[in-house]
This record gives sequence, structure tokens and C-alpha cells, in this order.
Amino acid sequence: MELLVFYRESLTQFAGAGFSYLGRFEYQSHSGTSPALFTLARSGFMPSIEQIQAQEDEQGGFNPATVRDGREWVLSTIVRRRGQAAFRASLLAAYASTCPVTGCKVEPLLEAAHIIPYLGATTNHIQNGLPLRADIHTLFDLQLLAIDPETLAVLLAPALLGSEYGVLAGRPIDLPMDAMHHPSREALRTHRIRCSF
Repeated sequence: MELLVFYRESLTQFAGAGFSYLGRFEYQSHSGTSPALFTLARSGFMPSIEQIQAQEDEQGGFNPATVRDGREWVLSTIVRRRGQAAFRASLLAAYASTCPVTGCKVEPLLEAAHIIPYLGATTNHIQNGLPLRADIHTLFDLQLLAIDPETLAVLLAPALLGSEYGVLAGRPIDLPMDAMHHPSREALRTHRIRCSF
């Protein structure tokens, strides 16, 4: 059974008593009654990093004939991770080419991170993006790092608290001068809900 999941914390959270759309999910199981606890899985097969790594490992050893192709693939991957050019440029301009989480100003390392994942041109909105340092972007996409939608402070998965990233926990992010360029709190809330910590 496939379900479309909509979310709100209170009747007045969204204009017109609306909801935030979280996406398509498949029913897995449930327990209890009044209220029941449902276990859902996001629709569409999304392989884990471990599964992707296993596929890469299965493709065999070193092949000198593919070295050039491999370099081009790495460069194209970097371009894709940086994000669509205009979207990235608007984020860099708004945030003065600075990662709002770490303060990193090394522009080649900054990527255009979508808060709500890319779903077409409408999600390339400046309020749905952050110019994140590459490693922070990865942690954000893996839902190991989030931004509190109320305090705009960095939240970390417990596994990261004892790591070198632990110093970021609780740190407020740096915001653009123009309030119209601040990240959407609703988008941050949607991302936070998806995190398992």
C-alpha cells in the first residue's frame, strides 16, 4: 500500500490549516491503537551507500583504458554536487561565498545544497538552499546533520558528537544580510523530521 504523507504539528502551523508534503511512502507495519504507531518506508528503491560500494567493487579491478573516463566522471560528479550553476551562484552571492555552518570561504569547496531535495526548477529557490562545504553537504544529505528550524542552530546525530564535527553542535548558522534570502524554516523543519536522531 502506497501512502502520500502530509505533516503538521498544529492546526495553525501552515496558512489555511494546511500541511507540509513529505512524499510517497509504503506501509511496512503498525502496532498499538489510539494512537497507532506506523512504520513507513519512502517509496522507490534507494540503494544504501554500502550497496552502491558493493556494486562498484563488483565491477572489477583497475583498467588503464578507463583512467581518462574516470577523471571526467569525477569532474562531472563535482559539477553535479555543486548544483545547478544559477542556483549555486545565487546562494554564493547571498551568503558572501561562505558556508553558514563552518564559516569556510574556500569557494571551490562550497556546494549548493537543497534543503528539500531537488524536484525540478521550483526547488532551486534561494530559501530552499544553503552553500555548504562539501563534507557538510554530505552529512546534511545523509541526514546526520540538520538545522533546528526554530533556533537555526546546528544539530548533529549522536554518532557525530564525539567526532571532529562535535564542535559544530549548537552553533547558530550565519545568515545572509537580506532576510528574504534566509532559509525557509518550513523546509528546515521538513528536513529535520526526516532525520532519525
